[in-house]
Amino acid sequence: MPLASLPLASLPLASLPLASCLLPLASCLLPLASCLFQARLCSHLK
Repeated sequence: MPLASLPLASLPLASLPLASCLLPLASCLLPLASCLFQARLCSHLK
């Protein structure tokens, strides 16, 4: 029984460092993605 409830209990604990790692990465990639999207849109309109 403890073995079955262990993954469920440790999931938020394990995803917390992952989220704190992915958040700066996402905030770094988001402007880059929007810049690439605008550049592609701009070259498409030409």
